[in-house]
Amino acid sequence: MVKNEAEMNWDALREHYSLQPLHLKHASECTALQLKQEGEWAAIQQKHALHEETTEPSTPPSPSATTRHAFEAAANAKLWEFKTKALAQQHAHELAALGEKQAFATLALAEKEAFETAALAEKHTRERSGSGAPVNGARQLQRSQEVEALRKQQLDERLALELRQKTELEAATEAVWIEHAVEDFLCKDAAM
Repeated sequence: MVKNEAEMNWDALREHYSLQPLHLKHASECTALQLKQEGEWAAIQQKHALHEETTEPSTPPSPSATTRHAFEAAANAKLWEFKTKALAQQHAHELAALGEKQAFATLALAEKEAFETAALAEKHTRERSGSGAPVNGARQLQRSQEVEALRKQQLDERLALELRQKTELEAATEAVWIEHAVEDFLCKDAAM
């Protein structure tokens, strides 16, 4: 029977609100859990020690272990085959995208060259019609130098583009080769 707090003395109040019983209960539960875990660990260690003593290295694997290993090997082979196909498909898409990018760059350069050539021809036509004077040797030499400079610039740009595209293709091919080699190594390593 719980008394009114006003009627309880100091010792009774302290005992009533004390956490000591909860603490004792918690401590006993922790001790019991610890003993249970220690017992389980001891049983596991004993089981492993007994298993290590009875297993001989020359013992052939059990049929279930052999079946499991065969299943794992088959699963690894299927996984490797899937990864190889996926990697090949990914690289095919990447190389196709690179080819499209290079074709677009080549087409853009050709259009730029055509525009520059047409612009230079238009400039020379306007100079001829604007001055009304016949073309003299100095003016003809200047025009031919401009045309030659434009052709040289366009040739340099074309060579730079071809070199960049060749380098990109070689880098992509090397990356594909490296990824395939790594995937092959990882597959063989997983099968060991």
